[in-house]
Amino acid sequence: MKLRFLPLAVSFKNEAVTVRRLIEEHPQAWHPLLPPFRQCRFRRFPYAFIYQVMETEVLVVAVPHLMQKPGYWHDRLGL
Repeated sequence: MKLRFLPLAVSFKNEAVTVRRLIEEHPQAWHPLLPPFRQCRFRRFPYAFIYQVMETEVLVVAVPHLMQKPGYWHDRLGL
């Protein structure tokens, strides 16, 4: 059985990959959200990567929907 994705799902995946690459190339480019976390928003979709810059890597800690209750993901990090 072949798995097919709807065009919107493909667009979301492509944007997520693009945002990930931007963060990898310029991890300090986006403003701090709650130190030590930063937020990089998607352009087309109401989502963002919340991430932390480590010494040798970037750790994505949340991918929240931005139209949800603000900060609903904070409890997951113990903030």
